[in-house]
Amino acid sequence: MRDTSEHAPGADSRADRGYAAQALRRKAPESTAFFGTGRAVMLFVGLMSGTSMDAVDAVVADIEGTRVRVVAHHSEPMPADLRAELLPLSQGATALSLEALGRMHIRVGRTFANAALASMAKASVPSSRIVAIGSHGQTVWHSPQGPNPFSLQIGDPDVIA
Repeated sequence: MRDTSEHAPGADSRADRGYAAQALRRKAPESTAFFGTGRAVMLFVGLMSGTSMDAVDAVVADIEGTRVRVVAHHSEPMPADLRAELLPLSQGATALSLEALGRMHIRVGRTFANAALASMAKASVPSSRIVAIGSHGQTVWHSPQGPNPFSLQIGDPDVIA
């Protein structure tokens, strides 16, 4: 769809005036530290859990351009009872109500959050220094074939954040 809004020549588009654009223009956000390096250190957390569902792997990384430096990492075991519920679901052996799926979405999010917090603790970095968290979520169904290919992941990002 074409943007038909009118603005003066040289004026920012609506997207440029948005929250994300404003956040990118801020100087030295709280999540920026210098750690005696003379440059701004931008710290990120990455989270991943594989199809074995045995653990959530977390990393705190310092990213500058294309350079990535691992600051700390942690592997958080998946709680046995949660894994016992997730595995049959991912294999199509279990029908689940939306209520039950929602509860599982929260529980998986908590497990991912625990992994993130543990990796930040190992790095001695408070959460206020983290720029962003990247989380793939836990894949519970992957259907790449057919007329409408899709993949479904759970792990509530609100809980993780």
